[in-house]
Amino acid sequence: MNAVRNHLFIFLVVLLSACSSFVAPQNLEQRIAYAQGQVGAAYQTVADLTARKQISKEKAKETIAEIDKADISVKLARKALKDGLFKDAESSLKVATDLLVILEKSLQ
Repeated sequence: MNAVRNHLFIFLVVLLSACSSFVAPQNLEQRIAYAQGQVGAAYQTVADLTARKQISKEKAKETIAEIDKADISVKLARKALKDGLFKDAESSLKVATDLLVILEKSLQ
């Protein structure tokens, strides 16, 4: 199980490192789009690891449930931004980002 965690952690670190090499998002809309990209990449990572049988289906389901929470927060941030509720958008985006960081740390 530790090997699986290590593989997933390494992949997420590489993913986040690769993303950080791009120009940093400048405004709230760009930051929300960036977070949505991270959520999508996390889903894809879990799908790939499951397909290669590097993580169990149970672990995949647990991980997806956590990613779902981040995804919902990103969607709430996007809706709040659309409605002009900038503080709410910032708060929802922070929740999404925090959830992704916690997920990464839990896989170490």
